[in-house]
Amino acid sequence: MCFICTYDINELKLQQELIANVVNNNFDYLAIIDMKKKNYFMYNKNNVNEEVYPPTQSHDYEAEVRRFSESLLLPEEQERNIQEMSIESIRTQLHSSDRYTCYASVVCNDGSIARKMLQFSYIDKTNEIVLLSRIDITESSRLEQQKMLELQKAKDEAESARIAAEQASIVKAQFLSSMSHDLRTPMNAIIGLSSLAKDELDNPKAMASYVSNISSAAKFLLGLVNECLDYEKLSTHKVKLVPEPYSYDEFIHNIKSIIQPLCDEKRITMVFGECENHATILADHIRFEQIFLNLLSNSVKFTPEGGTVKLLFDCGIECDSLLPIRITIQDNGIGISPSFQKHLFEPFMQEGTSSKGTGLGLSIVKTIVDLMGGSISFESKQGVGTSFFVDLSLPIAPDLPSRQNDSSSSEQASIKGARILLVEDHPLNTEIATKLLERRGASVTCAANGEEALKLFRDSPSHSFDAILMDIRMPVMDGYEATRAIRALDRDDSKSIPIIAMSANAFDEDVKMSLECGMNA
Repeated sequence: MCFICTYDINELKLQQELIANVVNNNFDYLAIIDMKKKNYFMYNKNNVNEEVYPPTQSHDYEAEVRRFSESLLLPEEQERNIQEMSIESIRTQLHSSDRYTCYASVVCNDGSIARKMLQFSYIDKTNEIVLLSRIDITESSRLEQQKMLELQKAKDEAESARIAAEQASIVKAQFLSSMSHDLRTPMNAIIGLSSLAKDELDNPKAMASYVSNISSAAKFLLGLVNECLDYEKLSTHKVKLVPEPYSYDEFIHNIKSIIQPLCDEKRITMVFGECENHATILADHIRFEQIFLNLLSNSVKFTPEGGTVKLLFDCGIECDSLLPIRITIQDNGIGISPSFQKHLFEPFMQEGTSSKGTGLGLSIVKTIVDLMGGSISFESKQGVGTSFFVDLSLPIAPDLPSRQNDSSSSEQASIKGARILLVEDHPLNTEIATKLLERRGASVTCAANGEEALKLFRDSPSHSFDAILMDIRMPVMDGYEATRAIRALDRDDSKSIPIIAMSANAFDEDVKMSLECGMNA
């Protein structure tokens, strides 16, 4: 006896084919979990990546989850994944949401790591039948991680830029505060000497002394301003020293003219020691003076009234046309604390909040000393005083005729009768330059800008002018453009007339641009 039964499985077959098609195209596998019976059945695609999959079906879902997790997941993710994929967690999460998602990192046969996304959703909520889908998100995860790294990098760069901007602002404030002392030193000397000169207008000898000292202070101030503008080059040792013959008497005169008035104001005794060797050396006198003016002005600043500041010389024996010398700056001022001595030559550093620090001055001093191949050291004790020691080997200048007697020098060269076209937009500068030139016998024609100068030159007869002094920054037409236009004129003197830049723009790049546009110097 037998029973013969027939079933219509068309719908079931279509469902299976549909599931198989979806699995093969989108998922690693789909699984049906019966959370009441704690079993599952899996529909999985071809294993193209040769990954190890869980068994196709099991009557103990949670046991298979633990076995699979412990054998194929990253160790640090195993317990978390077991907990997240437990029936209790699935039930809890799906109670408040239609879909529950968790992630796992699977170790493949080749040792690579595949990132997986597991999603749970109810098929039959009443009977607690759940559909599990596992999707490979390795590539998308990699791209997302890369994007996150790029975003983090951009964020870090933005933060670094913000911090750099804040530091730059702090440095700028420190720079201005520190340099105000160094800039005020010669400026105060100029103001003080000018005040004294007003009271002795009828004393030619005193006036000559005041004017000479004012000139020395002004030259140093100009050198210091140029150095401030050129600080980046100085700090990276890109500045080139320009050695020239430099006498001991010139050095002492220039130092005294600035430092002595500061000492007199505070009733400080200034002692200038005698140098045994008065040989004329080769040195960049602006940089050389800057070393000792910075050190001496600091000593005066930090020495109380009635104190003493000394400038002492200790010469060695000349060897190979070099003069070894130690120059000492000594004071009995407040001294430097041991903690701050470690940072003494760092730029923008000041001791505490009392403005006792050396700001930028000592950093520049050390840089110049290093450029000259020397060394600087110090001894200091709080309440006793400070001594700085500058050790240098200075090249001795060869015996040459003095500059005063050199008839070929620019200082003595005659420009009597020279016809000068002066191009300058600032009336005061025009007045000063005109008087200086006319005193030397030159004939001066003035133009207020480049366009006016071009018209004057173009409309004048050929060879009306012997030279052009050309400012750079001017309204209407600047000096570069005017020079190019003059050089382009179709007349025999436009190419040959000397055109000399006369400008506060004194950087190397300004000199280069002046020459490139057709100027001679």
